[in-house]
Amino acid sequence: MTSMSLRRVLPNVGLVLGSIVLTLCCVELALRVLGLSFPVFMQPNDTLGWSYFPEVEGYSVHEATTWVKINADGFRDRHHERVKPFSTFRIAVVGDSFTEGSNVAFEDTFPAVVERELAFCSMFKEQKVEVLNFGVSGYGTAQSYLLLRERVLLYEPDLVVLAFYNGNDVADNSIVLSAETQKGKPFYLIRDGRLVLDASFQETAAFKKAKREAMLVQAFLNKSYLFQFSKQLYLRRAVLSGHPMSQVERFDEARHGSSTLRPLFPEVFSRPIDSVWEEAWKVTEALILAMRDAVKSQGAEFLVVMIPEPAQVYPDPPTRERIKQAYGLSDLAYPERRFKPYAQAAQLDILMLLEPFLEILSNDPMFFHGFPPAYGAGHWNRAGNQAGGRLIAQHICSEHSRS
Repeated sequence: MTSMSLRRVLPNVGLVLGSIVLTLCCVELALRVLGLSFPVFMQPNDTLGWSYFPEVEGYSVHEATTWVKINADGFRDRHHERVKPFSTFRIAVVGDSFTEGSNVAFEDTFPAVVERELAFCSMFKEQKVEVLNFGVSGYGTAQSYLLLRERVLLYEPDLVVLAFYNGNDVADNSIVLSAETQKGKPFYLIRDGRLVLDASFQETAAFKKAKREAMLVQAFLNKSYLFQFSKQLYLRRAVLSGHPMSQVERFDEARHGSSTLRPLFPEVFSRPIDSVWEEAWKVTEALILAMRDAVKSQGAEFLVVMIPEPAQVYPDPPTRERIKQAYGLSDLAYPERRFKPYAQAAQLDILMLLEPFLEILSNDPMFFHGFPPAYGAGHWNRAGNQAGGRLIAQHICSEHSRS
């Protein structure tokens, strides 16, 4: 190409490139005006396996599409100073996605409900109750224990609540039983009667690769709404909320998927079937006691809340019977039966939500789990969070009335 031809072409190329850049900038601006942000929320963490990027907000697309905002400390909550304000009763809640509540609005998460309900408790009339949400999606008891020691106790809680999910928390504490996508995290083993930390995940190629990718995510993808929107399209994920949130998930009005309802781990509803499950239960119980001891050493109180698995509180009794028959189970309450004598022997304050939930269902059948178009499985919806939050608040208020 001659120099004269090149001089004629270059302006056209520059015009095309400038038009492309301008168009992309306009799309970026439009997405920001519309608030269509779909960031990557998780990053690798050397201690915990994973944690939230701090100060990230946008839509979280799971069972429901919800706006999620992570604070500067890396948790789905408003900002809290580490030093507890004067005349404040501070409650820290640790747990997994049921605690974090990324499928419902922040004000509908059960920790937020607990805070509102305790404002009416006469035992706290001289104090402000403040509930901190330290829930992180996918965390097992081992990660909650490490988080407690590393971060939670720095906030000077008066009470620590462990939200224990029957569905998978026992399995999550076993390197053999945990899901393949969740093996990149710390585990505890019992050796010579003591808990021993296994942090070998840190040296795996997959974890090191995830750390490298996280740097790019934070530098580019989480800074651009256009990149995030393109990611959603590439992964064929929703870019708009597909279903409105129901105010009451009534059994007689909602579609449900009882035919496909399957417990995550049916083995959790019977005595351990082998040494792997027995070890998982023992590690879980040892970790809970270790958490209790860590909390008590700081002069705080400790409460375990057992969150039922969807099959346990499905609002249709015949469906619950079919589930028992399908898996050869005598009932669906083995976790509660096992924990009751364990808690009594350890003098552990424990709230089992199974019976109160079933009592609610006997008077007003509704779905505590799931979202449109199919209720009955998955995470707590608004009704589940409301019921759970109120029961937890009642328990805390009652316990303080007796103390």
